[in-house]
Amino acid sequence: MNLLQLSPDELEQLWTKWEKYLVSPESFKNLSVKPLQSAAQLQHEDLDKRVGEKGSDFMTQLTQLTARSLRQFIRDPGALIGRIVQTIFFAVLVGLFFFGVDNNAQGVQDRAGVLFMVMINNIFMAAMAGISSFPPERAVFLMEQSSENYSAWTYSFAKTMAELPFQIAFPILFVCIMYFMVGFVQTVEAFFKMLLMIVLIGNLGYSFGLLTASLFSTPEISMAMVPLVMLPFMIVA
Repeated sequence: MNLLQLSPDELEQLWTKWEKYLVSPESFKNLSVKPLQSAAQLQHEDLDKRVGEKGSDFMTQLTQLTARSLRQFIRDPGALIGRIVQTIFFAVLVGLFFFGVDNNAQGVQDRAGVLFMVMINNIFMAAMAGISSFPPERAVFLMEQSSENYSAWTYSFAKTMAELPFQIAFPILFVCIMYFMVGFVQTVEAFFKMLLMIVLIGNLGYSFGLLTASLFSTPEISMAMVPLVMLPFMIVA
């Protein structure tokens, strides 16, 4: 109902009915028209404190951002399948090239070459995953940052936490195939030491890729900068 469209007589009747309602027994049950028993308070300490707060607490931000990142991974099965195929392919390739390395002086050099290739491959694969994950979210991230919904540190930590299960699963798949084909030391301790090393290298590469993607405006520039930064470390490795 638009009150401006009513005639003066209709407005008068409406006002009269409203006044009668205020003194009727039905109005006593309506809290919205109940008169205040005390003076109204214009300020409230707890309410003012909550109004002044921006965003939510750290755990809520971390939980929501991690869940959102996980949903994005799940909604892109093609990328997940591609990484699985890539991991299996490289593990089999390395295993075939260095199959049954001898336990002698020449074998020591071959094992060093295997370790170098494994580390470089895993750090580059993880870095590419980090680079490809941020550009689609850049606009949303900047908008939410301007609203002070969360900090950049919380966002990067949540992205790392969401990627962590994959950075554990892919190295397990890789090591289970490559380790026994090459013929590394057949002990549980040595196996898990190598697995831990690859997991740490993968998380380092993903964080570096995420950092590079945030520094440059396009993924092409980020992908070109990663080898440029990694090259000095590869030379002195």
